[in-house]
Amino acid sequence: MSPSNRKNQRAASRSPNRRRKKTLNRAARRLAAEAARLLSEGRIDKAVAEYRRLVELAADHAGAHQELGAALYKSGAFDEAAQAFRRAARINPDLAEPHYGLGLIHKDRRQYQEAVRDFSRALRLRPDFLLARHNRGISRFSLGRTDRAAEDFQAAVEARPDFAEAWHDLAACHAHQRRWADAEACLERCLGLESDNPELHFEFGVIHSEDEATPPERAIEAFENAIRLDADHLDARFKLALTYLQIRRAHPDARKLAIEQLGNILDREAIRARTFTPAEAWFTLGTLYDDLPADREMALDAYRHCIEADPNFAAAYNNIGAILRERGETEAALESFRRALDIDPHYHLAYRNIAGIYYAEAEELLAKDLTRYLDLDRVRAAEILQRLLVALLDTARSDVYQDAWQEMHELKNLLAILGTKARNAAESGEGGGEVAGLAQQIFDRVAERLRTVRHDQPAMQSVDLNQAVRDAVRAARQIMAEGTSVRLRLDPRLPQVQADPGRVQEALRNVCFNAVEAMPGGGRLVVTTEHRSEAVTIRVKDTGTGIAPGDVRKIFQPGFSTKPGGSGMGLVLARNIMLEHEGGLEISSNPGVGTEVTLTLPASGTIWGPPSPLRLRPVLIEDVSQMLTQEV
Repeated sequence: MSPSNRKNQRAASRSPNRRRKKTLNRAARRLAAEAARLLSEGRIDKAVAEYRRLVELAADHAGAHQELGAALYKSGAFDEAAQAFRRAARINPDLAEPHYGLGLIHKDRRQYQEAVRDFSRALRLRPDFLLARHNRGISRFSLGRTDRAAEDFQAAVEARPDFAEAWHDLAACHAHQRRWADAEACLERCLGLESDNPELHFEFGVIHSEDEATPPERAIEAFENAIRLDADHLDARFKLALTYLQIRRAHPDARKLAIEQLGNILDREAIRARTFTPAEAWFTLGTLYDDLPADREMALDAYRHCIEADPNFAAAYNNIGAILRERGETEAALESFRRALDIDPHYHLAYRNIAGIYYAEAEELLAKDLTRYLDLDRVRAAEILQRLLVALLDTARSDVYQDAWQEMHELKNLLAILGTKARNAAESGEGGGEVAGLAQQIFDRVAERLRTVRHDQPAMQSVDLNQAVRDAVRAARQIMAEGTSVRLRLDPRLPQVQADPGRVQEALRNVCFNAVEAMPGGGRLVVTTEHRSEAVTIRVKDTGTGIAPGDVRKIFQPGFSTKPGGSGMGLVLARNIMLEHEGGLEISSNPGVGTEVTLTLPASGTIWGPPSPLRLRPVLIEDVSQMLTQEV
C-alpha cells in the first residue's frame, strides 16, 4: 500500500479501539499501545504477535480483532486477516472498518465484484468513509464501470478537496473516456497539491500527447518538467523521444533531440521503466537512424541490439531485411523476413517484403520457400501460404496499377490541353463549346479512374472516426431528398485509428452519397460505429431501392453501376481505400428493402490501465508497440 493509505489504514483500524477503549483493562491497553508503536515502526511481525496477545486478553472486543486483521493484512497474511475482520464484524455489526478491510483483501486479489460489495457495506455504515469510497471507485474502474467509478472519485474530492489520490484517479477516468480537458483539470488540482511530483508532469505529458487538439509543444514541456524533477525518469525520457519522433518531419531538430534522449536511456547499465522495454528503445533508435541513408549502418546496429534484448521482436528483423535488400543482399534480406514470420505469422509487412522479392527479383526462391512452408504443420502452412498469396497478388496489382496510372495520367494531361484550346476557341467565337464540354466530361471520368487505381502509401495519423462520420453525413445532406431522416449511432468509446484522414473521409463520403442517391424519394439513413475486438466498424444502412443479388457480385467491378449515369467508381474507390488500411468493405442488400455497407478498419490508439492503488503511480500508460510498428 501507499504511505498515505497506510496512514489512513492505521486511523481506520484504531477508530473502533477508541470507540470502546473503556472496555479494555489496563494490561490490554498497554498491549494495544505497544502493538501500534511496533506497527508504526514497520516491525509488522512483532506487531502481529502483540495483537494476537491482545485478542487473547480481549476475545470479545471487536476493536482488538480489527487491529489484528489490519496488521495481518499489512503482513500479507490475507486469509488470517479476513478471519479477523469477519470476527470483528460479528462482534460489532455496526463497525464499518471490518468490511473495509475485507474489501481491501478482495481488491488486492482482483476479486473486484466482491470488493465493491464490501466497500458498499462499509459506506452504508459510515457514509463519510472516504477511503472506502475511493477504493470502491478503483474496484469499479477495474470492472470497466468507468462512470460509476468517476462518481465515487468525484464524491471523494468534494468531501475532501485535498484528496490528491482521488483527483488523480478521477483524471484517469476522464482520460479513459478521452475527455482530455476534464482529465487535465483534475491533474491541475493534483499539481496544486504536489507541484514537485514528477509523475504528475509525466502524466500531463501523456494526456497532451494523446489529445489531438493539443500542440506537441505542451507534451514536450510536461515531459521535460518531469525529467527536470527526476533525471532518472526513463519513462518521461522515452515518451519525450517518441514525441520528437512524431514531429521530426516538420521540425528537423526533433530527430537529433529524440536520439539524445534515447542515448541517455540506453547508456545506462540497468534500464528500469514501466512503459517500455529496452528492446523498444533500441528499435525506436533504429527507426530514427533509418531516416537517412548515411545512417543505415547505425540503424542496423540498433536493430541488432533490439534483437539481443528481445529475440522475438519481429519488426526489428523486418527492418534489418529492408536495409539488406536495399544493399542488394537478397538472400540475407529474405532470411531476415522469414525470421520475422517465424516469430509472428500475422506480420503483414514481412509478407509484403517477401512478396516484393519474389515478384521482382528471385522467382526461384519462391519454389524453395513454398517447400519450406509446407514442411510446417498443415494449419500454420495453410495460413502462411494464404497470406503470402494475398501479398503477391497485392504486389502484382500495385505494379499493374502503377502502369495504368501512368498511362491515364498522360491521357488526362492531353485532355486538359484539348479542353483549354476548345474553351479558348469558344470564347473567341470560333466554336468549340461542344468539344470543350465533351473534353471536360472525359477529363472528369479519367480523373476519377486515376483516384481508383492510385496506390500511394497512406499518410497515417490518428483519426477520430466518429467525427469523420459526422463530416461525411453533413456533406451528404446537401443532396438528400426531402423526407430523408438521418440517425447516427456513434460509440462514444470508439478508439482512434491510424489512417489517412483524407482517404478515409473520401471513402465515407462515397458510401454516404451512394446511400442517399439510392433514396430519391426520401427514406432513412442510419450510420453506426462500433468497436469489436481488434477492429472498428462503420455500418451505413439505407432504405433505398436495394441491389439485385446478381448485381451485388459485380458492384466492385470498375465502371459497373446500378444508377443511370453512374460512374461505377465510388464503391470501388472506397473499397480500395479500406484495403490500403488493412481493412475491408462488404455489402449486403435486399431489393426494395435497402442496402447496408460495412467498412472495417483495424483499431489503434492507446490502452488505458486502471487507476493504481499505489499513491500517484502513473496510470495513463500508452501501448507504444502500435507507434513503433507504424514506423517500420
